[in-house]
Amino acid sequence: EAVQYLEQHSYTKDELLAYEEYRDAILVQRAFIEDAEEKGETKKLIETVIAGYQNGFSIEQIQVYSKLDRKQIEEILKSNNIKK
Repeated sequence: EAVQYLEQHSYTKDELLAYEEYRDAILVQRAFIEDAEEKGETKKLIETVIAGYQNGFSIEQIQVYSKLDRKQIEEILKSNNIKK
């Protein structure tokens, strides 16, 4: 980190601006990737809740495996037009 600090202070203003823009672009890209991963995990969880319920698992059983509470499971089922 100290080397990076020294390198940054030897940059010209234009080089430093370009470096900061590059760094910001990397941070934004990482945020997009993390968000996509979260959405993917959420989608899988929703699909698992629905499949479990449609295959005869009780809400209580789904709670154990999904780590969701009853209200969350019921909301997933309701928002996907699955009748209890």
